[in-house]
Amino acid sequence: MLTHKFNVKFLDRFHLPLVLFAVLSILTSITACSGTEAVTETQAEPQRDITEMEAIYWERIQESRMNFTRADIDFMYGMIPHHTQALIMSRLAP
Repeated sequence: MLTHKFNVKFLDRFHLPLVLFAVLSILTSITACSGTEAVTETQAEPQRDITEMEAIYWERIQESRMNFTRADIDFMYGMIPHHTQALIMSRLAP
C-alpha cells in the first residue's frame, strides 16, 4: 500500500503556474475536441458580372489617388529635411 502525502512545497511560485497552465490546456483540448454538431456549409456569394467588378476596381483606384489633404503634403515635405538630418547623424556614429 502506497502512503504518499502530497508535498505542498512542490507548488511554489514557479510550479503553480505551470500546473495551472497544463490543467487548462488539457481542459481546453478536451472541450474543443468534443464537438458533435455537423458543420453546415455557407451559401456561396452570387457571382458578379465582370464588368461590374471592373467598374468597382477602377472606382476604388480613383478614390485612392485623391485620398490625401494639404496637411499630408506639408507633412511629407517636412519629412525630407528630417530624414536628411537623420542620414547626417548616422554618419557620425562609429
